[in-house]
Amino acid sequence: MRETLFLFLLLFSYSFLLAQSSNLVLPNSEVNIYNAYRINSNEYEFSPTYYQDGIVYIAAQKGDAKNALPFFELYYAPLAEDGMPSNHRPFSNPLNSLQHEGQASFPADSKLIYYTGNSQTKNKQGRYTMKIYEARKEGDTWKHIVDLPFNSETYSNRHPAISKDAQTLYFASDMPGGFGGSDIYVVKKEGTYWGVPKNLGTQVNTAENDAFPFIYQDQYLFFSSKGHTGNGDYDIYAIDIEDDLLGSLIHLDTTFNSASADFGFILDDSGKSGFFSSDRVGGFGKDDIYLFEISQDFFATPNDIQEAPEFTLTTVTEEVIPQKAMVDTIQPPAATPIETVVSEEKKPSAQRNTPVPSEFPIADVAQQEILTAKSVPCATINGTLSTASGKPLANAAITVRSSCGGLPFTLTTNDLGAFESCLPTHCQYIIAGEKAGFQQNDVMVEIKSANAISTNLTLTPINHTPNFPTAQLTDDLTVGSIIEIRSLAYDLEKGILLSTENYDLNKLITLLQNHPSLSIEVVEHTDARGSAYYNYELSQARAGIIKNHLVQQGRIAPKRIKAIGMGEQQLSNHCNGSVPCSDEEHQQNRRTEIRITKLNGRIAAWNG
Repeated sequence: MRETLFLFLLLFSYSFLLAQSSNLVLPNSEVNIYNAYRINSNEYEFSPTYYQDGIVYIAAQKGDAKNALPFFELYYAPLAEDGMPSNHRPFSNPLNSLQHEGQASFPADSKLIYYTGNSQTKNKQGRYTMKIYEARKEGDTWKHIVDLPFNSETYSNRHPAISKDAQTLYFASDMPGGFGGSDIYVVKKEGTYWGVPKNLGTQVNTAENDAFPFIYQDQYLFFSSKGHTGNGDYDIYAIDIEDDLLGSLIHLDTTFNSASADFGFILDDSGKSGFFSSDRVGGFGKDDIYLFEISQDFFATPNDIQEAPEFTLTTVTEEVIPQKAMVDTIQPPAATPIETVVSEEKKPSAQRNTPVPSEFPIADVAQQEILTAKSVPCATINGTLSTASGKPLANAAITVRSSCGGLPFTLTTNDLGAFESCLPTHCQYIIAGEKAGFQQNDVMVEIKSANAISTNLTLTPINHTPNFPTAQLTDDLTVGSIIEIRSLAYDLEKGILLSTENYDLNKLITLLQNHPSLSIEVVEHTDARGSAYYNYELSQARAGIIKNHLVQQGRIAPKRIKAIGMGEQQLSNHCNGSVPCSDEEHQQNRRTEIRITKLNGRIAAWNG
């Protein structure tokens, strides 16, 4: 019932949304806002998140001699006794790179981090996309950096916000199928794997940019938007998301939302203190972080307070923040707020009060759910898979994943590169095409009705020759050589190798350290047991683990290593799953190939 109702709620029009929006004015609360002057500069500081006894946030660093533009890194600042972040320092050397790092988020145990970072390679448009990465903490170090599976080289994912149990992730993306600009999506774990991201719909997303999500107590979603009717640029909003049902949209009042960009809002567990980012007038630089304190719980209900008179708003501003030109010489006292707002109005109840549209009465929704269980309406999707030049790709795998749940399934293209299926309506689908020798590509399709639709996928060749001869112990190594490594064991849940005492792998680290011009591809293969989709995901995970091991243990620049999962697409013998084979024969297909893609000159003999 709830899932069907949720789908119908996503169909609300934008005009209906505006009619249901309401301003959030804190009831009988004194709100103090302070510039976090101990960490702010005349550059960018923004998007804080709570971590241990402080905050992790983004700060701009000056570029190097080759790049005059600043790049963003993660910083950590513990909170002093007065609640103000102080004594900031770089958060983590393994995570901070010479590329951009962005908004981070931690689950309750703080043993995982999800953060934004640049992709390692440029896409066909010559640009770096933004991706969401996961890393695990071991001791005092962050390791096992993983590129999440719904990232892409064709669109950007950013601003992760993870639930306390690390099972649900909200993020912003400009992936195809959105409403315009960047939209906010949610994705949930299905066992140990991430499912298909769902767009939160027009109750949250607009034709403009909607971004910077933050989850409070796994019940409220805070985010910033340029598209809803606000005070100017990004404004901060909140919405009740409990049980996957969306409540009324709440627009925070002028205490938090100025005529400038206001974003990156977080709230502590007490509900009485938090931080947000803004480039409002009176700050130190381009974006500053602000601390706020309120006298009532942020989500206090009318039952928690006395009846309040009609709303009045009084703003008192004290000029205690130095102008930007004075940043280096004057710092304000921490005890004096730059803005104090006293507001007297009852806050709207947190209970969801969004009605179901008249064209979808509650009784009809229940009846439709019963009918759907008996006969699910579907839409025929006709697709083709081809190269960029239009050559059809026959006998290729088409994997379909649905936002409405269920296991992924695989189709096979015919001689004309065509495929067809009938997919249930009111769902979003990620349709991925893959074929040996080509880079995987995917497209998102949303099916709203039973009308037939068509989609076309193109694949580009992988930048290597797939049939390089394997390097023998007496061969010199040069561009095109392949080194084969076997007998590697993995812990997929932890994202690590079970044993790093592998002679070939350790020798490869030495090779990379001794030859700075050397770049490689780590190409992972599986046998043909299990589904093609599972084997592809498995090989991609294993290739990523090896790359992470080389980067972290050998201190090798990530851009010198490309991780490629081939699954069962390049079997080395006849064991394709249709004939009986021994374990030893299947084992021949489970291999790791190191392919040399760049090298100045030659390296004498793999055996040293």
